[in-house]
Amino acid sequence: MEKKKNRTDNAQALTRAIYSRLPMVILDDVMSGLDARTANLVTGSLFGPEGHFRKAGISVVLATHSRMCPMSLSGDRTQDHTDHVTY
Repeated sequence: MEKKKNRTDNAQALTRAIYSRLPMVILDDVMSGLDARTANLVTGSLFGPEGHFRKAGISVVLATHSRMCPMSLSGDRTQDHTDHVTY
């Protein structure tokens, strides 16, 4: 039950960030409850070249421990979705 609650909380936090229209959002491990396929879909839709945050000019700080998240991949792929990555 705790895992389901965590997924719901993460989804609500992500939804609030999307609709907030703030110039900057800080996301703390919002992808943790998602499987790899869904995380890839969400990442591309929000952070990709045509993603919501980029189109809206919203700066994003994403904190995650997940190596599954496409944004944390090393190499050229990282640059597909980010302007700056700090490890």
